[in-house]
Amino acid sequence: MTMTVESDIQFLIQMAQKDLQMKENKRILETAPLTIRKLEKEVSDMDERYTEAEAELEKLKKEEIRLDGDVKDDRAAIVTKKNELLIVKDNKEYAAKTSEIQFLENKIEGHENRGLEILTLLEAEKKEVAAATEKINTEKDTKLAAKKDWEDKIEEAKATLARLEKERAGTLPLLSERIRKRYERILKVKGDSGVANLIGAVCQGCFSRVPPQQVHEVRRNDTILTCEACGRILIYFPADQEPKS
Repeated sequence: MTMTVESDIQFLIQMAQKDLQMKENKRILETAPLTIRKLEKEVSDMDERYTEAEAELEKLKKEEIRLDGDVKDDRAAIVTKKNELLIVKDNKEYAAKTSEIQFLENKIEGHENRGLEILTLLEAEKKEVAAATEKINTEKDTKLAAKKDWEDKIEEAKATLARLEKERAGTLPLLSERIRKRYERILKVKGDSGVANLIGAVCQGCFSRVPPQQVHEVRRNDTILTCEACGRILIYFPADQEPKS
């Protein structure tokens, strides 16, 4: 097969298109895990908020029941103490019983005050549980679906990358030896591609502006030129022909 500059450039265009696709799929592989972790944390936070609110609500209910029981016990104890007052034999014993009754009455007052606080807290916690439930019902499935979508994108990107790497490896030998070596040398340095498309007057490899005369020459696709800023081989194909994925 006779190698010409024009054929090299056509193969370089293919390489550029594959490199663009590979760059996009690598970007997905780099960014998707962070997005997935963020979605997982948001779902975990929802569940944790609900669990904590439910636990606090249950804790308050148990305290309310305990306080009710303590108040009943203390009232019963007061009745007993008052009955005992009727049979005391001296002032010292009377004072002791009276003091015990006062202590129990103070306890009851403290329990009742705490009971009022609990009623307020219960209402607030019920609202918290309702809000957490509403958030789970309206957002959790959406976030889980988004997570699954990103996981699918990762698998698709891996498969696409494997295919593109194979295709690029198959295209490389089609270049003339001189251009292939130049491409491979630039690729080793730049990491993403050894060739860059020219859109308008801008190199898409480094986004530097290319001189007008060089733009004209590159757009003809009949000579090998490189970007003065980044060193990538410049080629031209219409922007609407750039691969989407």
